[in-house]
Amino acid sequence: MHACLLYALNSPLNKAGFLSIDIHTINDVVIRVNPKVRIPKNFNRFIGLIEQLFKFKKVPPKKEYLLKIEEIRLDELIRSYKGSEFFILSEHGKPYNREKMFKVFRGNKSVVLLIGAFHRGEFGKQIEKLTPNKIKIDSETLDSAIVVSAIINAYEYAINLDKMRMNLS
Repeated sequence: MHACLLYALNSPLNKAGFLSIDIHTINDVVIRVNPKVRIPKNFNRFIGLIEQLFKFKKVPPKKEYLLKIEEIRLDELIRSYKGSEFFILSEHGKPYNREKMFKVFRGNKSVVLLIGAFHRGEFGKQIEKLTPNKIKIDSETLDSAIVVSAIINAYEYAINLDKMRMNLS
């Protein structure tokens, strides 16, 4: 999760305001991530931040949140993204070309992707029932940080983010 957050939060996609990150834990705890948060690069400091988060339910405790905990089920979280196209990334999903995957939705809908960042194992059956859209972006199992970077890069490419950010024609 640490590596995923470091990449995602420092991406041009996040800096341009096109990324929203929620972390769902096994105990139906959702961690809302403010796009402005700067995650510590040092893993031990990151662990300290997460410990503080679980102690106070919000970091920092008395100001605008950088991270906060909400106890909601995953299906409720998914429903909160009304009108979005929802996909689960899985090694058992339908092969999907990541360069073309976002061009289909360009300008029409937002896309919600569920990426498993667990040590090992599969999504539970109740999670897989949330959508029939189960896809894979490679023939092999990939580390979650690699999946995050591949998906973010594909989306940035699909929306021509470099042109937007650098005023290129």
